[in-house]
Amino acid sequence: MTLTAPADGPAPLLASPAWPPDGEPGAGPPQYEQMPLERAAWLTTVLIALATAVLVALEGYTGYAVLSVAVGASAAINLF
Repeated sequence: MTLTAPADGPAPLLASPAWPPDGEPGAGPPQYEQMPLERAAWLTTVLIALATAVLVALEGYTGYAVLSVAVGASAAINLF
């Protein structure tokens, strides 16, 4: 027994959905609002402070871990 491909060629592995779904001409994929650089900087500061808190806490420096969490919380205020 031999397996052969269909006469019109192999079927695609993933069928791509028709875009745009409403059929509106000129509509593309949804556009998202860009994050301001200031917000990205504060978010990075919060994440680094929390990562520092975890690493310092794992080494047993509880006071510095609490201080890093406080710095992260202070920076997080600027995100709202």
